[in-house]
Amino acid sequence: MTGDHRFSPFAPELLMMNSRNRSRVQELMTWAGYLAAVASLISIMVVVGWILDITILKQVLPGLVSMKINTAVCIGVLGTSLWYWIWLQQTNQDQRIQSARLVLIGAALITVLIGLLTTLQYFFNTNYGIDELLAKDDTSVISTSSPGRMAINTSITFIILGLSWLLLGIQRQTNRAFYLLQGLATTGGFISLLGLLGYAYNVQTFYGLSSYTKMALHTAIAFFLLSISCLLATADRGWMAEFVSDYAGGVMTRRLMLYAMLLPLIIGWIILSGFRLNAFNSAMGIALFVVINMVILAISISLVSRQLNSVDRERQRSADRTRQLYQDLAVKAQLLEETNQSLQQEIFDRQRAEESKAELQQLLTQLKETQIKLVQSEKMSSLGQLVAGIAHEINNPINFIYGNILPADQYIKDLIELINLYQEEFEQVPLEIEDKIAEIDLEFVAEDLPKLLGSMKVGAERVCDLVKSLRIFSRLDESESKSVNLHECIDSTLTILRHNLKDRVGRSRIVVTKSYGQLPEIECYPGPLNQVFMNLLVNAIDALEERDQHRSFAESQDQPSQIEIITELLKPDSLNHSWVRIRIRDNGPGIEPTTLEKLFDPFFTTKPVGKGTGLGLSISHQIIVEKHHGQLMCNSIVGEGSEFVIEIPVKQTASLKADMPLAANVS
Repeated sequence: MTGDHRFSPFAPELLMMNSRNRSRVQELMTWAGYLAAVASLISIMVVVGWILDITILKQVLPGLVSMKINTAVCIGVLGTSLWYWIWLQQTNQDQRIQSARLVLIGAALITVLIGLLTTLQYFFNTNYGIDELLAKDDTSVISTSSPGRMAINTSITFIILGLSWLLLGIQRQTNRAFYLLQGLATTGGFISLLGLLGYAYNVQTFYGLSSYTKMALHTAIAFFLLSISCLLATADRGWMAEFVSDYAGGVMTRRLMLYAMLLPLIIGWIILSGFRLNAFNSAMGIALFVVINMVILAISISLVSRQLNSVDRERQRSADRTRQLYQDLAVKAQLLEETNQSLQQEIFDRQRAEESKAELQQLLTQLKETQIKLVQSEKMSSLGQLVAGIAHEINNPINFIYGNILPADQYIKDLIELINLYQEEFEQVPLEIEDKIAEIDLEFVAEDLPKLLGSMKVGAERVCDLVKSLRIFSRLDESESKSVNLHECIDSTLTILRHNLKDRVGRSRIVVTKSYGQLPEIECYPGPLNQVFMNLLVNAIDALEERDQHRSFAESQDQPSQIEIITELLKPDSLNHSWVRIRIRDNGPGIEPTTLEKLFDPFFTTKPVGKGTGLGLSISHQIIVEKHHGQLMCNSIVGEGSEFVIEIPVKQTASLKADMPLAANVS
C-alpha cells in the first residue's frame, strides 16, 4: 500500500507504528473488504428481488419494510467502490489507485445527490420523479409513505456516508480530514445501529419517523457494514490509529470495546424480553441492572485501586529519596562547616582573615542557596509526577461519565416521550398507577431530570478542563526544550489557581483579564516556565489579598482587585531574532522603591515568616535569564500596582545572550 497517501512517512500515527501494528492494519483492511463485499451482495439480492418481483428478497421477512430499489443501488455503489479501493490497496497496484479514487468520488456524488433530493422531497412535500425511476412500487407496501421512496433516515445516512466516501477519495488529506471522515462514518453507523435496535427491541421510532417510510432491516444491516468497513479501511489514521496502537489506551480499548458494546445490548434485550414474556417484574429487572453495575463498579474500583497503590509506592520512593538527599546534604554541610573552621584558622594564621572570611561567606551562601534549590526542585518534580498521575486517573472515569451523559439524556427523553404517549392513548388509567404518579410527582421528575443531566454535563466538562490544565502544568520535570503554546501554559496555571481567585469571606473575587496576541509556538522549557507563571501569579494574588484585608467589602466591590495578562509578539531585533513579551500586572498596593532594588535577590522576602522562602522570584529570574536567555523586569508605582514583564526569544539558539538588546516595538 505504499502508493496511497495514507502511508506517507510524515504521518504522525505511522511514526510509532511497528510491524505488529502494520500487520494488524492489514488484517483490519481485509475484514473491511469482506464487509463491503457483503453489503454489495445484499444490494444485488434486493435488486434481483425487484426485477423478478421476489418479495422475500425485498422484505427479508413477511410484514417487514422492503428495501427500495434506489436504496439498493446506492448501497451497491458505495460497497463496490470501497471494495475496489481496498483491493487495489492490498494488491499494491499503485498505477490504478487514481482510478479507485475517482470511483469513490463518483459513488459519493451519486449517493449524496440521491439522498439530498429525497430529503428535499420530504422537506418540501414534493416529488421529483426519482423514487420510481428504476422500478414501480405501490402504496400498499408496509410502512411506505410514497411509492418507491426510501426512508428519510436512509437518505440522511446516504448523505453522511457519501461525504465520507468523498473525503476518502481526495488524494491529499490532512490528519484532521481523517478525524472528520471517521466521525461521519461513525455517525452513519450510529443511525443504522438505532435501526437495528429498533427492530430488535420493537421500537418503531428508531427506524422510522412519524408516517414517513421506515428504514428496512437489511438496509440498516448494510449501512452498519459499510460504516464499520470504512472505519477499518482507515485504521492507520485519525482516532482509529489509537485504537490499533500497542499503547495502553489502544490495548485497553480493543479489550473492552466489544464488551462495552455488546453487553448492554444483550442485557437490555434479555430484560426487555423478560418483561414482555412476564418472566419477571420491573423490580427484578432493576435488580439485575444493579447487580451488573455493582460488578462492573467493583472491577473498576479494583483496577483504579491497583494503579493508585502503584502511584503511592512511587510517592513513597520519592519521599525516601528526598530524606536521603536531606541526610546527604546535612553530612556535606557538616563537612563544609568543619572545612570552614579549618580554613578560618589557617587564614587567621596567615593574617588574611578579612579576605578569606568574605570568600567563605560567599561560598556558604551559595551552598545554602543550592541546597534549598535542590530541595525545591525535588519537591516540584515529585509534585509534577503526583499531579500527572492524579490527572491520568481522573481522566479515564470522567471520560466514561461524560461520554454516557448524552446517550442517557436521549434515553430519558425517549422514556418520557413514551410515557406521554401512554397517557395520551390510555385516558382511563388504573387507580394504582394514578396514585404512583402522584406519589413520585411524575410531572416534576420529567421536567427536572433533563436539567439534572445538564448540570452533570457542565460539571463533567469542568472536570475535563481541570484535568487538561493539570496535565499541562505537571510537565515540571521536563528538561528538554520544546515548542509549546504559551497561552495554554498560562491558562493551565490560572485553572489551578481558580480557587484563589473566587469570592471569599470579606473579599470579592479577583478579576483576571487576558489580552492574548497572535503568538507562534515558543521554544522553551515548559516545566520551569510554568513555575515562573505560578510564582508571579501567586505573588500578585497575595498582594491583592493583603490589600483587601484593610478594605471593606463594599470598597472591594466598587474597586475590585484585578490581574491583567498581556502577550505580544515583538519585531525581530538586529540579529533577526523574534521575541515575545508577557506582562502580568495587578492593581495592588505596589512595591516600595527600596524593596524593588532587592526584589530578585535570593532569600529576600517581605512576607511573614513561614509564608515565603524568598526564593520564588530569584528562581523565576534565573529560569528566564539563564535558562531562556531572556529578561524578567518589574515596574511598580506605590498605590497603583505592579507589573512584571517577561521577554524571551521565540527560538532558543546558541548565539543568544542574556544581555542581548531586545526589541521595543510591538509587531
